[in-house]
Amino acid sequence: MIKIFTTFTLIPFIVSTCFAIDCVIPEKEKLKLCSTADWPPYEFTDPATKKVVGSSVNIIKKIADKLNLDLETSSLPWERCLQMNQQGEIDGIFSVSKTPDREKYLIYPQNNIQNVSYVFATIRGSNIAWDESKNVSAIPQPIGSNQGYSVTKILKQMKNIKVDDSAQSDEVNLNKLLLGRVGSIIIGPQALDLLLKEKKVSDKIQQLNPPFVDSKKYYIAISKKYKNDENKAIELVQRIDAAIKDEPCP
Repeated sequence: MIKIFTTFTLIPFIVSTCFAIDCVIPEKEKLKLCSTADWPPYEFTDPATKKVVGSSVNIIKKIADKLNLDLETSSLPWERCLQMNQQGEIDGIFSVSKTPDREKYLIYPQNNIQNVSYVFATIRGSNIAWDESKNVSAIPQPIGSNQGYSVTKILKQMKNIKVDDSAQSDEVNLNKLLLGRVGSIIIGPQALDLLLKEKKVSDKIQQLNPPFVDSKKYYIAISKKYKNDENKAIELVQRIDAAIKDEPCP
């Protein structure tokens, strides 16, 4: 009986000591990320809750939980989101593709969170010679493409290709196409499918195959000015990269 009494009287002491000294739960580190939040199904603003949701957001939330990070997301115009990262006004960005210009101010993990293809869409019934040769000059112009997107830059660098990049969302570009203000649009097939069903215009729009871009990688990236310390940014990206490995890329 003495042994039993001694053991149990020690337990409250051990537990209280643990909480007082060794078992303090660390406060979550805040991570502020921006996105366009107008790119369904990957990231978009829920009209009911006004929160940013989508498949990319789901992956990022899981990563933040694994790393004990307090995630805060902001919905911004895409070019503004990029500028804030360049100036160190926010911690990072998603879902962002990798380009030489962006790598000047962003640090990317090795692993991406999304793979996205891009297709052209036109008015149904248009007679277009689009095939494996991918002759973009055969596509009705101007081509509606989102402002600040890397795929927009690819198109604008092509000779004799007219691009209208005044829109900041796929929905705006689709509306322009329906109104005849652009000859075609470039868009992700999943986003196109969602918009056609939502607007009930599947009978008016056709998707051209094969895709213009077969697969493009998208990432979470961290500003090199994160906490005014590039080494801290590198360390965070390494932690993010390790966590992404456990999440299958869609």
